Amino acid sequence: MSDGFDLIDADEMVYRRALVTWYDPVTKVLSPEAFKPTRDDSDGLSLWRAKYVRMEDVARGRQPEYYVAALKASEIIALGMHLEQDDPRRSGTPGHCVIVELTYERRKEQRPLEWRVELSKKAMVMGPFRNGDRT
Repeated sequence: MSDGFDLIDADEMVYRRALVTWYDPVTKVLSPEAFKPTRDDSDGLSLWRAKYVRMEDVARGRQPEYYVAALKASEIIALGMHLEQDDPRRSGTPGHCVIVELTYERRKEQRPLEWRVELSKKAMVMGPFRNGDRT
């Protein structure tokens, strides 16, 4: 493993944490809300690179449990978006990256809304993971 500065390969898997209310395990439908930028996403929607972070670790958060949405980087790129590696010295964590086009400022624009729908259809969902689960 490198120091987290390497370029994101098109075949790499990336993860996005999803609230349990955003995924229906019966219908297997993930809500586009899973890809909605928050106020913290000023430079792009946060994702995690699978080569640096286990999905169980991505699933850790304030809620008791989460799902994890997994996508190939190539699927994001094919939709016309760009992935950018975050500087691990700034974030403190290797493997954090962002979808540059999905920012909090642009969250209500038509194209980002469409991208969110497309991402939710392409994502493979794993879980749920309960906080404290270690596999």
